[in-house]
Amino acid sequence: MAKDINHLNLLVIPKEKRPEAALQIFREMLKYKRSLRLYLDVCTHCGACAEQCHSYLGTKDLYNMPVARVDLVRRVYKKVFVPGQSIFRFWDGVKNIDQETIDLWYQYFYQCNQCRRCAVFCPKGIDTAEITIAMRELLAHLGLVPRFHADITKNMKNTGNNMGTPFPAILDGIKFLEEELQEEKGLNIPIPMDKMGAEVLFNPSSSDLYTNTDGLMAVAKIFYKAGVSWTLSSKIAETANFGLFFHEPTMREHNRKLMEAGKELGVQRIVAGECGHGWRTW
Repeated sequence: MAKDINHLNLLVIPKEKRPEAALQIFREMLKYKRSLRLYLDVCTHCGACAEQCHSYLGTKDLYNMPVARVDLVRRVYKKVFVPGQSIFRFWDGVKNIDQETIDLWYQYFYQCNQCRRCAVFCPKGIDTAEITIAMRELLAHLGLVPRFHADITKNMKNTGNNMGTPFPAILDGIKFLEEELQEEKGLNIPIPMDKMGAEVLFNPSSSDLYTNTDGLMAVAKIFYKAGVSWTLSSKIAETANFGLFFHEPTMREHNRKLMEAGKELGVQRIVAGECGHGWRTW
């Protein structure tokens, strides 16, 4: 778990105050996340999702079944937020939020990788990933953030890319790739940086700048052959957006930074580089 989350503008809630704070955050989420309330209401526990989830198939842990994982939340929802009383509530396993519940949320909602396969096979169309995302954000507001996620977003804030590559290193790498293109094609194929008035701002994954370099070189060839004026931005060179995985305000801040970079350079459009999850945030 991350110890430093100041860059996310989040407070670390003391352990003894977490259950009360979690309940309040949950209450507020239910007001504006309509899908969260809907999916908590309509599940019939048919179990169709269980055998479609690789987290469950790989661990055979009951709580890694999408339906059982969500029940860690649903039992609190039914206890506190469903109107009226019922003699069946005890059988439903209803429960108030306590520290054990919060620990289980942290443990199991980070074992879902949001592939959304369960949603494809659910007869009700329940998208468990929506609940996963909501609960991770709730945990983030308690100050419970995985160190990996915190480090990635700190790199993004400090350098404009997830890898934490400083700008001089990026420029050096681009110069090397331009030399490679010259040697390969015998042409002066540029990889522009901060070119004002270009038609396109191309936003790559930062890995394209130092490991998947053939991808960035191919992009340069395509723009060159098409005669399209393009540029990279020194402010942000990252399509991947880890805010999607745990904190919606962080996701929005990343996207705002990208839009501002495009406006500052006066481009007509922004084009996404390859990223396995970045397309969702776009």
